[in-house]
Amino acid sequence: MIVRVGGIAGVGKTTVISKLLAVAQQNGIFLQEAPIREILRELAGVQTAEEYKALSEEIRGSFYPESERRIYQLDREDPNVIRIHDGRFSFFNRSSGQYRIRPVQSDDKERLLAVSVLTADPRTILTRRINEFPKRNDRHLLGINTLRERQEKEIKTALLQAEWLGVPIKILRNDYNN
Repeated sequence: MIVRVGGIAGVGKTTVISKLLAVAQQNGIFLQEAPIREILRELAGVQTAEEYKALSEEIRGSFYPESERRIYQLDREDPNVIRIHDGRFSFFNRSSGQYRIRPVQSDDKERLLAVSVLTADPRTILTRRINEFPKRNDRHLLGINTLRERQEKEIKTALLQAEWLGVPIKILRNDYNN
């Protein structure tokens, strides 16, 4: 089964998921991170996260449907594992000026256990982005209002998809620094 964790870049999804996996392991709970990054790099034909992030948003977006298909195939092959999927529900396409919504997949109703969205104060997100991506001041260094708008879109999309799929949703605040 899959638990999808969404949120905009800089909200702390990867950090929170890493901590969740460590706590689960310490307590004898078997959770696994869905290997989405590895699958996306394989599909793109690149070796590192930096190479993948250097690809255009349009190219990266073209790999999502196949990556989702592979995650669900992995889940069908080993259905007794709960996998945490670090992902997004909406993406802003700078070139078109439009949001791209993560399409609901045919396997979502069968394989999704729950969804969660991490949120944070936009000032916290901006600070994290500056600290994490000091050399990338293109799409990561946005104004507070833009970050707020994108976060609201992410929440709204996740709520709609969770309702449509009939799965529980939890919105979690992550304004912590560690």
